[in-house]
Amino acid sequence: MPPLNLTAANSTISVKAGDLCAAALLMLGAVSLGGAVQADDSQWGLECLQRRIDLVNAQKPLIYAVNFQVFPCPPNVQPISIGPAAPAGHFVVPDPPVRIESANWILPGTNGNVDLPPMLILDDQEWAQVSVKNLSSSLPTALYYSRGALLGSVYLLPIPNVANNIRLQLWSGLSQALAGDTVLAMPPAYWSYLMCAVAADMAPSYGPRAIQVVDSNSFMLQYREARNAIQANNSGAPALKSDAPSSSKGRAIPDFNFLTGQRS
Repeated sequence: MPPLNLTAANSTISVKAGDLCAAALLMLGAVSLGGAVQADDSQWGLECLQRRIDLVNAQKPLIYAVNFQVFPCPPNVQPISIGPAAPAGHFVVPDPPVRIESANWILPGTNGNVDLPPMLILDDQEWAQVSVKNLSSSLPTALYYSRGALLGSVYLLPIPNVANNIRLQLWSGLSQALAGDTVLAMPPAYWSYLMCAVAADMAPSYGPRAIQVVDSNSFMLQYREARNAIQANNSGAPALKSDAPSSSKGRAIPDFNFLTGQRS
């Protein structure tokens, strides 16, 4: 197995998909250190890696970033395509987003652009209940997103009849490993997690000894440590809220004591 070809860029690690699969095979004992990886083993490792990345990109705790991107919104177009093969004037991104978390219509102003309050993000049932879907206006207030394999479709309500910008909050997942020489740029802990996950996915194909490796305490410790690190970095602390009644009268601390039922 040749040495891994790693390059550092800011806080990411770049590694070829084939090298990552070879490292997983080394963990299983299916290839020796310094030995050559057979073509069939390499292809099987790449397939397992592709399936694992597909699974990672469907899980919010493993999504490493939710990015805000601004797009020029074409007027009088419904739906708007989003993805790598989106037509000119639509939303071109490397991969169709798994989900659109929020959307803001941007109004140009003399002192700078203004983001309007977030649109209502409709789910499948809410979109189905919209009886009139072809109304148009200069201010869309709701968005429905339908994800496809190669292209997603963005529906705005009402359909904007002016050409303004829109700010979308998109899930950002890992790029798919299309070939063995595809270079994957990953944030910290993803390389270790994917190496262990691919090894676990491949293990049944290499017999009881490989299965024994992935069932070992040392392997599970490395796998869980990497996965826990990813989830801890991707999970934000929820905002604290209270359902206790209060009347602050402009004070920073509420003046209602819920323990006594009296104002303090």
